[in-house]
Amino acid sequence: MIRETSVEAYRSIRDNGSLSENQLRVYAIIYEHGPLIGSKVSERYKEMFPTATHSEVVRNRITDLFNMGLVKEVGRDVDPQTKRPSIVWDVTPNLPKKVVKVKSLRQQLKDLAEKLSKANDENFELRLKLHICNDLVKAKSDVR
Repeated sequence: MIRETSVEAYRSIRDNGSLSENQLRVYAIIYEHGPLIGSKVSERYKEMFPTATHSEVVRNRITDLFNMGLVKEVGRDVDPQTKRPSIVWDVTPNLPKKVVKVKSLRQQLKDLAEKLSKANDENFELRLKLHICNDLVKAKSDVR
């Protein structure tokens, strides 16, 4: 079978340090044995790294790799264990793209509240300085 991903792209991804250890492990499994459904990736992972937790790690790392553009959905197949349709994953010829993590709404609100609090503090300080300056100008004009 002719793979869409070149050996050079695989080596670059493997060697450039842009993937975590688990991301690289999952990527290598899909590269070397794919296309595969997630449960088959998980089985290979468990065989290769028996002491590591695997099913959730594999699912999450496949999602990471998908978001980076390194793996793609190439079809559906029935999982022999669950008898349910599963996504078939394969590698792409892409190098990793930077994934921007979006903050949760709760975190965004917290950040905005902190900015507003700082702005209110600065506003108070500026009003206080303005008041002091006005008092100094008034006192200076009263002296004349």
